[in-house]
Amino acid sequence: MFGSVSKKLEMARYFLNNLKSLADEAGSFAHIGSSKRIEADANLDGFFFELISAKDFFLQEVNRKFNSWLKSKEVSEGKLLSLNIPQNAKEQVEKIQVKRSDDSTWFWRINNYRNVATHRRLFQWGFVASSEAEKVKVYLFQNPD
Repeated sequence: MFGSVSKKLEMARYFLNNLKSLADEAGSFAHIGSSKRIEADANLDGFFFELISAKDFFLQEVNRKFNSWLKSKEVSEGKLLSLNIPQNAKEQVEKIQVKRSDDSTWFWRINNYRNVATHRRLFQWGFVASSEAEKVKVYLFQNPD
């Protein structure tokens, strides 16, 4: 793997670990108090940002390693696939392109969460009462829009 991609994944892991720590301190994610919600929001935003940024860095590295004539702002899955790059690189770029465009994949959902976190509020701190007081679950909306 490219070093820059590994760094991005390491930063994503940092934010995810911060979220886990906040949840552990509160007893669960659902019990993170209002004084820590900004911190939770920031860490969730950072996690999605760095995770999708790793994909962008990967595409940039493929361009740099195999065909550096594309300007960095022009790099995309489609443009890389139109170039003469090695088959193994082409297969990985194709996988990214397919998963990014299929709204049933985890990759599409992560990309969508990152887009929502960038442009709108991702966390909706809502609560649902239940007769099972011991079972509190927290979910991200499948479609945050």
